[in-house]
Amino acid sequence: MTRTQKRLISWILAEMFFIAGIILGALYDFDLTAVLSGVSGSSATVSTGALPIVFTVLGEWPALILAAFSVQVIVVNLAKKKSNPRVLLGCVFGDIVAFLCIYAGWLLSFATVIDLTWVPAVIGVLLAVLLTLCVRLFVNHLGKQTRKSFFFPAAVTVAVELIAFVVVLIMKLVWGRYEVYQIVSDSSLSFCDWYFVHPFSGGMGFPSIQVFGSVFLLLIPMWLGNRMSTKARTIFRICVSAWLLLLSMMLICSGRAYLSDIAFGFVIAYACVEFAILKYAKSYLGRPSPRLIQTVTTTDITAAPTAPASVTVIPVQMNNDIGNTAEIKRDTRQDTKPISSYAILTDAEKRIIAKAWARVIEEEQKKKQE
Repeated sequence: MTRTQKRLISWILAEMFFIAGIILGALYDFDLTAVLSGVSGSSATVSTGALPIVFTVLGEWPALILAAFSVQVIVVNLAKKKSNPRVLLGCVFGDIVAFLCIYAGWLLSFATVIDLTWVPAVIGVLLAVLLTLCVRLFVNHLGKQTRKSFFFPAAVTVAVELIAFVVVLIMKLVWGRYEVYQIVSDSSLSFCDWYFVHPFSGGMGFPSIQVFGSVFLLLIPMWLGNRMSTKARTIFRICVSAWLLLLSMMLICSGRAYLSDIAFGFVIAYACVEFAILKYAKSYLGRPSPRLIQTVTTTDITAAPTAPASVTVIPVQMNNDIGNTAEIKRDTRQDTKPISSYAILTDAEKRIIAKAWARVIEEEQKKKQE
C-alpha cells in the first residue's frame, strides 16, 4: 500500500470520526459528559479521580513543546549570523517565543489543578526558564547536519501551529461555550449545543485545545524523513491515535470537554497537519538549506613544499556544476620559498573560490538527502 493510499484511508477514518462525533454530540453532549464525569447529587459537583486530571494536564504540552523546540532549532541555525542586527533581533525574539510557549504550558497546567496566584506564577516562570534551557541544550547537542536538516521542518511546524492556534482561539472566543465543570460550579452558567454561537460570553470550551494540540505529534515523522522506516511510521501513528482516544476519554471523564469539542479540535488540527506534510513534501523535501544558515568553509589550495615567490593567478571558467574558480600558474624560474598559495589570492578571487565550494557542498548535501 502506497503512502497516498494510506493517507486517503486516514482521511476517510478522520472524517467518519468527525461526523459521528458532531452527530452524537448534538444529541448527547451534556448527558454523556455529565455521566462519565460523575455529576450527581443536588449540589451537582464533578466527582472525578486524579487520573483524568493528570491526562488533562499532559494534554496541554505536546504542541507547546514542539513549538518551543522548532523555534530553538531555527534560532540555533541562525546563531552564527548574529553579527547581522536583524538576525540577532530575530534570535532574541525566538528565545522569548520559546520561553512563552513553555510558560503557557505551566500556566494552563496550574490553572487545571489549583487556583492561580502569584506563588505558582513565579514557580511557573522558574520552571519555564529551566525547561527552555533544557530544550536549547538538547538542540545544541544535535549534530550540525541534523540541525540544518531540521530547519525546514521547524519553519513549517511553527507556521502551521501559529495559524492553527489563531483559528482555534477565534473559535473559542466566538462560540463562548462553557464546560461541564464550570456549569456545575456556577449555577448562572448554562449549557449550549455546538451548533449555537454565544459570542464572547467568557466560555472557552469549544473546541478542545488538548486534543487539538496532541494531533501535532503527527508532524514528527516529517522531521525524521528517511531516518524513520515505513513500519515505524505506522506504529507511531497507531500510538498517537491510541493516545488521542485515551486523552479524549479522560477529558470527558474530568468534565473538561464534550464529544463535539473533541471532534472539532481533532479535525481542525488533523487538516492543518496533513496540509503541512504535503506542503513540506512538495516545496522543501530534498531542498538545500537556505543560504542564511550556511557557513561557507574554504579549503586552502595546497601548494607544493616550496612555492614560487612570483605567482600569477588567472581566472578560468569551469563547468556549470562547479562555477568559477582560479588556476594558479607558477613561474619555476623564480626563486622559491614556503608560502600559502591561498594567502596570495586577492579578495575577489577568494570570493570566487568560496562560492565554488559552497555550490559543491550544496550539491553533496542534496545527493545525500536524496
